[in-house]
This record gives sequence, structure tokens and C-alpha cells, in this order.
Amino acid sequence: MRHKGAGLAIDTFPMSTRDGNWLPTDWNFHVSIHFAHRVIALLIILSYSAWFFCLQRHTLPTLIRKLSLIALILLLVQIILGASIIWLHKMAIPTTLHVIIGATLLANVWSVAFLLHQPFLVDGSKTNQQSVRTNLSH
Repeated sequence: MRHKGAGLAIDTFPMSTRDGNWLPTDWNFHVSIHFAHRVIALLIILSYSAWFFCLQRHTLPTLIRKLSLIALILLLVQIILGASIIWLHKMAIPTTLHVIIGATLLANVWSVAFLLHQPFLVDGSKTNQQSVRTNLSH
């Protein structure tokens, strides 16, 4: 988005046109990038929400549970910042925060995934590693 200058290619949110259409009426390279960004964001919201609720159903170390909750909060902040970029016509502060929160969110989710595959780093038990994998596969 940033490198191709597509940040305001679609200047309304949540709809893609001022007439209230979900799909843009005019398509070009910048609109395509911007629309793809929105679609991918929606897929991330849906998939992370499902993953978060799956994690909450299992008995996991406190660190993993806290990090997954922090990631959910960061995701909500990311959505609000993304919308505000459009509503505020790409003001510098929300745009910069959107990039920073996105990077923080990526690092957080990576940490959760890493810890899920290395639980002995959390509680020192290699036995727990097998039980976490078994629980998450069901």
C-alpha cells in the first residue's frame, strides 16, 4: 500500500464507493492493491479470531494465553487505525501507528506460534509439549 501510493485509492470506508457499494466501480492498479489489502485484512480478522478462540478452549501456559489476548487487542486497534487512515485522509500519526501496530502484531502472533511449538520454553516440561500438540490437533 505505502510503497505503491495506494493508501487512499479507495477513499471511503467501510464501503468502497460513496454510493455505498462494496466493490469499487472503477478499477486500476492502485484500487486493486487497496481492495486486496482490505480483503486480506478481513481474512486475517476471521482466521485470527478463530485461532484465538481455539487457543482459549485449551489449557495452555499463561504466557501463551496473555500473548494471544494482546494480539487480539492489537488486531482491534489495527482495524480502528486502518479505518481512521481513510476517515482522516491519511494523517501521519494514524498511518504511522497502523504500520507500527501491524509489525507488533506480526511479532506477537509469531511469538505465540513459536511458543505453541516449543512449550518447554514456557514451563520446562517436555512432556507438556506432546500434550499441547495433542490437544491442539483435536
